[in-house]
Amino acid sequence: MVMTEQEKMLTAYHEGGHAILALNVAATDPVHKATIIPRGRALGMVMQLPERNKLSMSYEQMTSRISRKRPKLLPRSARISKRI
Repeated sequence: MVMTEQEKMLTAYHEGGHAILALNVAATDPVHKATIIPRGRALGMVMQLPERNKLSMSYEQMTSRISRKRPKLLPRSARISKRI
């Protein structure tokens, strides 16, 4: 798959929005990598990895993980980042 410059720019803004949100949600794992290189069906991704192995997590960490994956704000964060 070959992406045009316009697609690369839009994907970068989109993934940047995800990264900004991940950095600002409390009790989440740190951002490990953000990329706009297409892999499979994804045009880009933001990867978060824990700093150490975890055997359990707090309620705050669980709700942060949910808000990171399926919030109403998350898809909008990418759109908002395009406006900034």
